[in-house]
Amino acid sequence: MEKQVPDKASEQNKTASHNASNVPINVRVMLALIGSPTLAVIAYFIYNLSIGAWQSITPGMLIFSVIGGLIYYLVIFGRLPRFRKVPK
Repeated sequence: MEKQVPDKASEQNKTASHNASNVPINVRVMLALIGSPTLAVIAYFIYNLSIGAWQSITPGMLIFSVIGGLIYYLVIFGRLPRFRKVPK
């Protein structure tokens, strides 16, 4: 059996497409600084859920928490979330 050697051009294309989807570190730091107030809203959201005061959660708090979660996902992982298509 012959051993298949990967083509260098295909490896470079994979690396280039992987790097193109990553967010640069300076943008990630700026997003972390700008998105830091959302941590307080997320903490208050979780606190309200944990003590059973879910009635006091407003739609704005919910939306702000989701946006803050997405910002910190982008900061930590350096890319937007990839959602898989569900096969039918």
